[in-house]
Amino acid sequence: MLLSIITPTFNRINFLKKNLKKIDFIYSQFKNLEWIIIVENNDKKTLNFIKKIKRKYLVVIIGTHKSAELAFERGVEKSKGKYINFHGDDDFFNLKYINLINKKLFSSNHKWIIFEGGYINKNYQRIRKNISFIKKILLMNYGMIDLSIINYIMTPSVFVKADIYKKIGGFGNIKRSGSDYVLWMSLNKKFKPKIICKELTFAMITNKTISGKFEIKKYIFLYKKMLKNNKGNFFNTILISCSILLVIIYNFLTKKILH
Repeated sequence: MLLSIITPTFNRINFLKKNLKKIDFIYSQFKNLEWIIIVENNDKKTLNFIKKIKRKYLVVIIGTHKSAELAFERGVEKSKGKYINFHGDDDFFNLKYINLINKKLFSSNHKWIIFEGGYINKNYQRIRKNISFIKKILLMNYGMIDLSIINYIMTPSVFVKADIYKKIGGFGNIKRSGSDYVLWMSLNKKFKPKIICKELTFAMITNKTISGKFEIKKYIFLYKKMLKNNKGNFFNTILISCSILLVIIYNFLTKKILH
């Protein structure tokens, strides 16, 4: 098995239906994958829906996790793929570049692979085009600006070798938003990624999605991790402080708009 796509979900059948169509399309061209869906055991509507899905590539995990991070970890434990993709139920593949998910990509020995990603709203319309453009420029110039100063990686657009993910420590077993960025910083210290500048995925931003929620404790947690990664470098500390402040302001204002 070359690829495991891992998707925690809770009470969002419409998103799962849309993802099912896209992954059906991927599977029609690339059979060497599994789609692992992690469902909370009290989510009866989703469980009933999944029971009706008959797909060879589908793996269902039922349990009590109460956080995306813990659900992802459970999915990784059960995965059989050489590479892992962290694909939330509100993340969607871009069919324009779906042909790039192929045997050649995963038969290489890259420790991790990064594509571009974009943002959409609840109507599946493109939003945050300015942020997407900035992230694209930074990704194209990977390494010129330290990843621990600003996060320009879109989680659903990343593929990580399973053994490397486990070696690094993964998301960890604590319920905490921002664990994906901490993982990218850890990977960045040891391994240079394969960069492919194609917009492979879209992340949905609404006031009901993880990405659209404003949590000050998340930014405090990330700020501490960013400083730790830079080991007291004064100039980088200034850049990190400015970066995290701008992110807080932008996301706070965006949350107002989403409401």
